[in-house]
Amino acid sequence: MVASAGGTKVMLVDTPGFDDPNKSDSEILKQISTVLAVQYKLGFNLKGVIYLYRISDIRHTGGASSALSLFNKICGDHAFKNVILTTTRWEQVTETVGAKREAELRQGFWKHMLTLGATMTRYRGDRASALAIVSNVLKIAGKNAVVLDLQREMVEENKALKDTSAGSFVNDDLRAVRMKHEEELAALEIVRNGLDNTDRRGMQSTMEGIESEKQKVAFAKKEQDKLGWNIAEVQAEISKEATESKRNRSGVAAMISAAVDVLARFFHLGPAAKAEFTLWFSDFSLSDFVSNIFSS
Repeated sequence: MVASAGGTKVMLVDTPGFDDPNKSDSEILKQISTVLAVQYKLGFNLKGVIYLYRISDIRHTGGASSALSLFNKICGDHAFKNVILTTTRWEQVTETVGAKREAELRQGFWKHMLTLGATMTRYRGDRASALAIVSNVLKIAGKNAVVLDLQREMVEENKALKDTSAGSFVNDDLRAVRMKHEEELAALEIVRNGLDNTDRRGMQSTMEGIESEKQKVAFAKKEQDKLGWNIAEVQAEISKEATESKRNRSGVAAMISAAVDVLARFFHLGPAAKAEFTLWFSDFSLSDFVSNIFSS
């Protein structure tokens, strides 16, 4: 979406969180890395990252710790000065409880990032609070942009996602899970080979276990495969989308249409957002942006 903060128009991109029960970490990381790679490749400046955390959560789970470690690897220590650690859902807790949890975050869970320059703030659930946070991002960044470690590794160093720090973190977990299930599968195969063919109940139970472990191994492999893509695939998609968008058009209208279509493709923009971006780009110098789109 496009928002205006302090007279400055900015693009806000909402990415999925690693606590989504319906998506795996590898799938979420691939979505986030695609957005970041496209943003960097197209020449948009990244001013900062807003990290949202529910203050209503009673405790930090193992999943939350893993997600934070992954976030650290996506950003890199140098980028934390452009990170706003934002607590949400204050309406669900009392001020006393919220302040206590906030202090715990400051002294423990978020201490490393805060020490390296991250800023901590509250989101109160209203427009004024949201605009204040965005304005703070712009104030901290000034005229500078930040390049995250994941962007540098994928775009500048041309690494596959699985070879980046963030990708390796997820891939290592998947590799360990896959090996565990492969070992359990091998053990069940030994049990099956040792069973008496007349033991139908034992054979059925063992075969069900074997099938279950095969599915888990296949799932882990599939998740690992999602981490195999690199910037060349993104570049090819950008070029294809841009080429299709400018066909049968000419001049500035073609450039604006191409720019918006590329953003819509990668950032999942709806009709209203596309219209908003079209108006925005009509008043925006497109020379650098378009040269980035058609440079491949």
